[in-house]
Amino acid sequence: MNELILSISDPAALDPDLVGPKAANMAALTHAGMSNNALSPGDTAMSVLVQPLVSAPASGGGLSNTAEGEMLISATWGLGTAIAQGEVVPDRVVVTRDLVVREAQAGRKDHGDHCHQGGEALN
Repeated sequence: MNELILSISDPAALDPDLVGPKAANMAALTHAGMSNNALSPGDTAMSVLVQPLVSAPASGGGLSNTAEGEMLISATWGLGTAIAQGEVVPDRVVVTRDLVVREAQAGRKDHGDHCHQGGEALN
């Protein structure tokens, strides 16, 4: 379940039973931090998307327009944190605008990070 709370002018008015205690506490802390530092919510606005973690056998990212006008896909096993941390060299696939695979290179991967719940892997 995802929660979205917008334009909170009085976080003390949030009912923890309605929005949940964590959301109420975060709203109060955010409001207090901005008030104590004379910050305006409009001047510091940003969006945050929180999604549930899924058990992914593979993940990665892509560039929709490289310097050569092609698309680049990088991927590894598991959640992709090994790519972000620089622990592996991901697989690399270059695709033309006509969706033709121009180049595919296997990376150097000796592990992947996976979801665990209660000590057991979810994959």
